[in-house]
Amino acid sequence: MTGDGLDLHLDSSRPVDVTDPDARLATLSCGAALHHARVSLGAQGWRATVTRMPDVARPEHLARVQADDPAPKPIEPLMVRREQTIGLRHTDRRELSGRRVGADALAAIITAVHAQGSLLHVLYPNQVLDLAAAADLAQGQTDETGWLAELASWNAGPSPTGPHDRPALFAILYGRGDQPINWLRAGEALSAAWLTATEIGVSLLPLSATIEMTHTREAIRVLLTSVGYPYLVLRLRTTDQDDAGQARQPQLPIDQIPSPSRSA
Repeated sequence: MTGDGLDLHLDSSRPVDVTDPDARLATLSCGAALHHARVSLGAQGWRATVTRMPDVARPEHLARVQADDPAPKPIEPLMVRREQTIGLRHTDRRELSGRRVGADALAAIITAVHAQGSLLHVLYPNQVLDLAAAADLAQGQTDETGWLAELASWNAGPSPTGPHDRPALFAILYGRGDQPINWLRAGEALSAAWLTATEIGVSLLPLSATIEMTHTREAIRVLLTSVGYPYLVLRLRTTDQDDAGQARQPQLPIDQIPSPSRSA
């Protein structure tokens, strides 16, 4: 934070070398943080100007958020609700037993993604089988032992091949380009979709295994008929209070979040 602005930087020590060598997933995560910041500023009554990739000579400088004059009153209730939802949003890796996501809920999530400049393609049942095949390929046909270790650490969620996921919807978050600016915007779309889903009782689980390897990423692109570039696969399920297991994955305490001042 500098003066009346916020600068978003990619911490080069955070991306993992094997599963995310070009930092596409790390950049996507930063995009989610950027959207969270935009929501929080709006809920507190501020207008903000966002400049993405402000310095071509410093690609790790992902965005500059300038706090402008306070927004006209009253504050939009949606922004206040979304800021509250940030504290509730979590990764739910349980084997859920809820109902299939309804048409209205799905439409709300798609609208949230489109509003951030990305797209969402919901897979047909036969395409889910192709997704499962790509997931099996990603997890079982690699000689990279380091990749498998990172996968086990970061992506311990359920595979789309299991019978417990039959009521789930799977969707591909994608866009028209495959550059850091697109990955950043995809992260903003992920945040918007996740907050919307949380508000309407839908569990959203991001699955990255099929995106982390070039050949499986190309296989996923075929499911888009090659009209776009996949950024992430999302599993959507309704939530059920009777689902067993721990719903929330712990998040980093505020004092462990990397910052330029602490890493200097």
